[in-house]
Amino acid sequence: MNEFDKFPQSSEKNTPIFETLIVKDRTVIEARHKEIVEEMLREEISAEPNIGNLEGLYDSNTIFLGLSGLKERYGDKWPAIAETLSEYLNQEGGKRLRPLLLLNGYRMFSRGAEPSQEIINAGVGIEILHETALLLDDVTDNSKLRRGALSLWAKIENIPVISPSDPKQVTADVGPLPFSWTRHLMVDEVDDKIKSEVNKIFWQAVLDMKHGQDDDNISARASEWPPLERVLEQFYLKTSSYSMRLPLLFALHASGTKIDNNILEGIEVFSRGFGLAFQLHDDLLITKTNSEIGKDSTLDAFNGTKIPVVILARQLGNDEEINFIDQVWGKPALLTPENILRLKKIFETTGALQKIVEMMKLEIEKAKTGLDMIAKSGFDISSLKHILNTGLPWMDDLNVPIENQK
Repeated sequence: MNEFDKFPQSSEKNTPIFETLIVKDRTVIEARHKEIVEEMLREEISAEPNIGNLEGLYDSNTIFLGLSGLKERYGDKWPAIAETLSEYLNQEGGKRLRPLLLLNGYRMFSRGAEPSQEIINAGVGIEILHETALLLDDVTDNSKLRRGALSLWAKIENIPVISPSDPKQVTADVGPLPFSWTRHLMVDEVDDKIKSEVNKIFWQAVLDMKHGQDDDNISARASEWPPLERVLEQFYLKTSSYSMRLPLLFALHASGTKIDNNILEGIEVFSRGFGLAFQLHDDLLITKTNSEIGKDSTLDAFNGTKIPVVILARQLGNDEEINFIDQVWGKPALLTPENILRLKKIFETTGALQKIVEMMKLEIEKAKTGLDMIAKSGFDISSLKHILNTGLPWMDDLNVPIENQK
């Protein structure tokens, strides 16, 4: 059954058409997502997901429990845990950016063909990969908020029957289950003609995630401040590789189109630019409140994460400002509301905030250059350009004078 209307040949006048298409894509993805989560908690997957390659939380000795193993380990607690996992995975929020890139990348590379059920399933798979990364990040970062609601481990902490189990360990045990379904949907179930290539790009993206997260964790614990270039490379590995490059490379191989170096380079340039702009914006949300962004805006400060705005503030600030940053950053006991407000003011007065805005705009221009490279191979890039233009909240909403914040 065809889930979509015909892909519109686009122009600047077709923005409302693309908005309608994106709404339809999200509706289809979310409906299939709910079905797959139900299957995840009902059906066993036999193959292990090589969980040692996923995130810094796991190592090669981690045992993949699978659905039956989780049921056995948690016994009469499992139904409550499973219900909580289902609620977490299906909660509203999130842009569904990754499946949108995959579905519209497929339309682009196939020159207008509509995504099959297999492509839709892969789109759900990459969203579940993202959700798995988030739930594990929240364990590592000790974050209780995600998308305006409790993170998974915080939800599990509130289950009365879970005591005396550690909610973070339960989450670590549960995390491989959705990840195994990502691998199932994006590798195991694809056409044999593309399985080998898809397997390579999938595991490369997962490995990039692990390396980026590992480096981020090491930097957070170190007393030295890394160069900005190193942090941007962390961003590329943590975000661009699986969020932008993976869906587009998957779409390219699934479309069956002839692949040339210009297309591959265009995907790389687009993915790096879009991913860096996306992550730069995300880290700038430290200037907002928890209620505005739906997660803990001061988490990076408490964890000591070396984000670009702080690195730039140290480069641009005077000795007093630098010493204050070094004194409180990563020191929870010293991060009082007054000190957090002073940090935000330093980001503004040193010009670090404006520098980040300029960097974001530059990366977006680079992403557009990547799309132009793809267009030279004869593809209509308009749908991806539309996603690029709407996928980031622009910085106008962050230009609120710090002194007006409560």
